[in-house]
This record gives sequence, structure tokens and C-alpha cells, in this order.
Amino acid sequence: MTDQTGIMLCGHGSRDTNAVAEFEALASRIRERLPGRNVEFGFLEFARPIIRDGLDKLRERGMTDVLAVPGMLFAAGHAKNDIPSVLNTYQAQHAGMTIRYGRELAIDPKLLRAAGARIDEALERAYPGAIRFDTHLLAVTDTLQERLHEQGIRGFAGDSVAVYIARDSTDTPLGYAAIGEEIGKYRPITFLVAVDLQLQVSSVAILVYRESRGAEVRRQRFLRQYRGKDGDDPIRINRDIINITGATLSVRALNVGVRKSLFFLEAAFDQLQPN
Repeated sequence: MTDQTGIMLCGHGSRDTNAVAEFEALASRIRERLPGRNVEFGFLEFARPIIRDGLDKLRERGMTDVLAVPGMLFAAGHAKNDIPSVLNTYQAQHAGMTIRYGRELAIDPKLLRAAGARIDEALERAYPGAIRFDTHLLAVTDTLQERLHEQGIRGFAGDSVAVYIARDSTDTPLGYAAIGEEIGKYRPITFLVAVDLQLQVSSVAILVYRESRGAEVRRQRFLRQYRGKDGDDPIRINRDIINITGATLSVRALNVGVRKSLFFLEAAFDQLQPN
């Protein structure tokens, strides 16, 4: 890289101001890691600055060579088509500027460790007295799928569920937790449901929220409503769980997901007991 080389971080954009702030913080961290290097960011849609704004700032500072990096995990349509289209159009309109496009983030061991750390954090918050968490991958049975169908609930998409047993210093179980995923309006919401030994909800945590709206469901003030619920509770919107205006589909998805997790943990209870 030369002194005229700048870095452009390209994001998708979100209506969620917290998501926008996180992306801006990422750009700031990159600046800290690359002192003296011009680093800008911009979004494809839903938020400002847009990608063109970031490129303008780099050009105004005399950057003639730009390394554009898509801040996206996989090479889907936005990373393969939409962002390159914006970059190519800008380059064609500004003679003397070269924009080189990098690859998507892809799966990296650091990302896997970050995902694991998020699960660990949710488990430790749910079971502060635990010193160990045993991990199991348990099968989804046909009987359970039939029970869900009878309740009018869409069955599990996969054939197994990750389950954790929290244990204290005497190796006594404190509770069980399962990771689930349900579609909100457009995208999946990944969450963890923790229960006590009576299979009543002790904690719900959002691990990954991908929708552009409705992020309020991540707040503890909302999630605390699930505490004490068990498999016999219908968990109805605006009866058992107070809705959030603008996040109705996400609330419905979580209601279904919590019920499915409770049904699964009930069905798997015998498998979780010591032989």
C-alpha cells in the first residue's frame, strides 16, 4: 500500500441505530489498528453515510487507490453484486481512482470463538453458580415433531438441538439450556432458552438478531417476561407476553421458539439424567 491508499469498509446498513453504531465502532477500531491510514465506512442502504459518501471523503484526502472490503460474513447477492456495482460506478465517474475489492469475511476461527464466547456469556448469566457446562447434541424425535404439529407449531427444521447442562462445584445439575432459531419477519433469530430443574424458564438470551427492525426484543426488560414459563404455558402475545410495537413478528417468533425449546427439553429430560 502507498500513502495514497485508503480503506473503505462497506456495510449493508440497518434501520437499527445500535447496529449502525456497532459498524461505526468497527471502523474506529480499524483506524486504531492502522494509524496514519485513511479509513472510511459507508452503507449500501437503510443508513448513512452511504458508500459513496465514504469514497468521497477518501478522494478529498487525495486517496487514488482504495481497498474496499465488504463487512459481510458470506458472499451473497449484496457482496457479489450490489456493492461491486456501486464501486464500479464510482470508479467510472472518477478518473484516476482505482478501487480494489476484497473478499467477504467468511468463516474464520476468530468468528467461531466469538460465537462461542457469546454462548458462554449467556450461560454464565443464566447460571451464575455454575462452574461447568456439559454440551450435548440431542436428536429431534418424530414424537416431538408430531406434538408440535398438534399445537399448530412449525416443527424443528433440523434433526438435532444443542443442549447444555449447567453444573455446580459438587457436579450437581443446576438447569438445562437449549439453542433455538426462528424466522422473524425475514431473517432467523438465534436465541438461548435456559430452564431450572423444574423445566421452568430462568433466562432467555438473544444470541444473534439479524432483522433491520424490532431489535427491542433483545432487551432484558422484554426477555424477563418469559421467566417462570413452562411447557404448559401457551405464551400468547399480549396475554402472557406484552408485545412491542414495530416488533410483532419478532415477538411472535420468540414466543414460538421458547415454547419449542420447552417442549424439546421436556422430551429430552430423561436423556439428560445420569445413567
